[in-house]
Amino acid sequence: GVAGFDMAQWVGLLGPAGLPGSVVQRLNGEIHQALAVPVVRERLAASGFEPRPGTPQELGVLIREGIARWRALAFTMKLQLD
Repeated sequence: GVAGFDMAQWVGLLGPAGLPGSVVQRLNGEIHQALAVPVVRERLAASGFEPRPGTPQELGVLIREGIARWRALAFTMKLQLD
């Protein structure tokens, strides 16, 4: 392992750039409703998922922080793409 580096997998729903905010908010609301249905939560749990719905802004932060962490790790380990 790498000291101070924690890795977790997550799944998020992304749309195309420029998607109207009203559409983003509606989709987010529909996803929250779906994740509140017990059978949906049970099936996700059976597949190893822990539903943690959030806001589009929270997902943006998660993505930006992940990019920064991976970039720093790649730099520290001197990793390069061929």
